[in-house]
Amino acid sequence: MMKESVRNSSQRGSTEQGLGCLVVIVLVVGVLIWGVQAIFWGEREGTVKYDDCREVVTLEPESPRTLFKSFTCSYTKTKSGRVIRGLCVHVDNDSTMFSASHTCATAFVYEKGNEGCTDSRFPYLHYDDRCYSQPQ
Repeated sequence: MMKESVRNSSQRGSTEQGLGCLVVIVLVVGVLIWGVQAIFWGEREGTVKYDDCREVVTLEPESPRTLFKSFTCSYTKTKSGRVIRGLCVHVDNDSTMFSASHTCATAFVYEKGNEGCTDSRFPYLHYDDRCYSQPQ
């Protein structure tokens, strides 16, 4: 009877250790993916010329087609730096390895909404960091 009790206790301990290791591995992988995403894709502030692109594709900000692409965004911000609105663009050029032409083939574009106005009665963020019922 005592041997069974010791065995069950040791099995429970190894299961808890296994779950702990799994949680740590998932956290490490998540942090690595987040770090790589911040370096190679995501949003950067700036402007991009895309009016000469053959095709302009308008996306939703949370669309899967925004994944693994680096977007350059121009923002209108409040005095404290919160985003009122913005336009984000990713350009795919029509170039090959041996071609000197780097013309724009496709531009992927999405609009950024405001940050912080969650009350539906006052959805419009203004330069003074306050939310209003009407655009200012």
